[in-house]
Order: sequence, then structure tokens, then C-alpha cells
Amino acid sequence: MSTTITRHYMGGTLVISDVPLPEGNTEISAEDQQLIDKYVHVLDELHILGDIDVAFYEVKSKFSS
Repeated sequence: MSTTITRHYMGGTLVISDVPLPEGNTEISAEDQQLIDKYVHVLDELHILGDIDVAFYEVKSKFSS
């Protein structure tokens, strides 16, 4: 199961789709929340403006080695 997360940041709104929900849970994992927080921090740091729609796998790929 997955969900969509909407986060507001300095320059706009970030909508992340297909965020996985752990089985039997209604909230995303702490690890996934940290990745989203890092992504929002990067958007703020780079002064990215506008509304952004992105799939979770794209967010995750930005921080995977």
C-alpha cells in the first residue's frame, strides 16, 4: 500500500506520490520521512520555487549510493 505526501516548503509545495506504507500501518516509516525531510531541505537550500510533483522512488534515488 502507498500514500501521497504533501509538504509545503519556502518556495512552494512538494507532492510526493507512491510513498510506501509499512504493512498494517497508516504512517510512513521514519526512514522514508527522513528522506523526504532531506529532499525538502535541498529544495530550500537551492531556493527552488514552484509546485513540484515527484514519485517517491525519484526522491529515494537522489540519496542512494
